Amino acid sequence: MDRKVYLTGLFISCPLKKAQIECPFRKFRNAPIDKIIPYINALKDREVLQLAGYHKRCMLTKKNVKKAILLVG
Repeated sequence: MDRKVYLTGLFISCPLKKAQIECPFRKFRNAPIDKIIPYINALKDREVLQLAGYHKRCMLTKKNVKKAILLVG
């Protein structure tokens, strides 16, 4: 899958419903799609990789927090 296509969904909404304050996608969540698409298309490969890496780390962190809560429960 093209990373830019994947990132488009993250610019629209957080898969875990509550984005972190430092989430680089947050500022776009209420923007119209016709503003988001050109921004994404203009991203350099390095920026795409950085955004994808941020998302992956965030998901792993949240997953580990959920596991810890369940264990402590």
